[in-house]
Amino acid sequence: MSLRRNGLGLLLAALALPAAAAVPTHEQVKQLQQLFGFDSAIVRVMETEVGKEPAFAALTPAQRTCLLARIEPIMSVKLVDAFRTLFGDEQTAGQWIAFAQTDGGGKLMQFVRKGVEASINGQPAPEAESVLGGMPQAQMAQVVEFMGTPAAKVLEREFPDLDMTDAELEAFKDDARTHCGIEDVTL
Repeated sequence: MSLRRNGLGLLLAALALPAAAAVPTHEQVKQLQQLFGFDSAIVRVMETEVGKEPAFAALTPAQRTCLLARIEPIMSVKLVDAFRTLFGDEQTAGQWIAFAQTDGGGKLMQFVRKGVEASINGQPAPEAESVLGGMPQAQMAQVVEFMGTPAAKVLEREFPDLDMTDAELEAFKDDARTHCGIEDVTL
């Protein structure tokens, strides 16, 4: 009887605990990446960042292409993980997606995407006034209302690092040697 009572007590206690917030789904992350302009950014960022390395310039065009093709999937996974960490849970991700579907949210996200693209391309960021200045009052009210929600706090968070662990880096170097014919991967 005591075991039964204890088991029932544990079951009730477990049911009383708040459900752990689920991380954003893969579909939500893909939508968020598109909304924020990161859907195609990882390839361009990798080309730019890796391209700055002197060792990269010494590679043949085929080796460069191969190397970028080998690192892109690794960094894409890291970017998905970073978005999951940044947004935290399905509810917050869903609120951003819903906000982006409003007229005001759509305009704001268009501005954000342009800023990300400009940054990636080494261009000056667009002026907020160019998008937000002519925004109708109803759309601006949508933006202001959303910015007052807990979901908007995502903008105050630091973007998670995309660095490879030592083990990931060694595995990547081995992969580059095997598939790309690059002996010295010092990128």
